[in-house]
Amino acid sequence: MSLHLPNSFGDAMRLRPRSSPVSWAIEVLVVAILYYAAAQLGLRLAFEKTNASPVWPPSGIAFAAVLLRGYRVWPGIMLGAFLANVMVFIANHAADVFTIVAVSSVIGLGNTLEAIVGRALLGRLIGPFTRASGRAQVLIVTRPDRVRRSRGVARVLGGSRV
Repeated sequence: MSLHLPNSFGDAMRLRPRSSPVSWAIEVLVVAILYYAAAQLGLRLAFEKTNASPVWPPSGIAFAAVLLRGYRVWPGIMLGAFLANVMVFIANHAADVFTIVAVSSVIGLGNTLEAIVGRALLGRLIGPFTRASGRAQVLIVTRPDRVRRSRGVARVLGGSRV
C-alpha cells in the first residue's frame, strides 16, 4: 500500500530542475548585484542623511527574481539589501559598526521576506506559478492595482478628478 502525498509547495512551483552548486551561487551573486545596483539607484532619491527613499526599485527586482528563479535566490536578496544598507549607514556615520551590521541585517531580512511572502501570496491567489501561465496571471492581478495607485497620485498632484 502506497500513500502519495503531494509536495507542500506543489510540483509546479519549481521552474526548472535542480542546478549545480556553482550555477546556484552564480544566480545568487547576480541577484545580489542587481539588487545592490537598484538600491544605489533608489538611494539617489533618498532623503538627506538617511536611507529612506520614496522609491525603492530593489523590491521589484527581488520580487521578479523570486518569481522567475524561485525561492532559492533569497540569499542574493539578503546579501544585496545588507550591503546596500551597510554602505549607506557607514557613509552617513550613522552608528557604530555593531549597530550598523545589526540594523542592516534586520532590514535585509525584511526585504527578503517581502519578496518571499509576495510570491507565496501570489501563489495562493492564482495557484501554482509556472512560467507559461504565471506571467499573464501576474499582469492581470497587478494591473488594477497600478491603475488605482496612479489615479490616486494624479488626484493628489492635480487636485482634480481622474
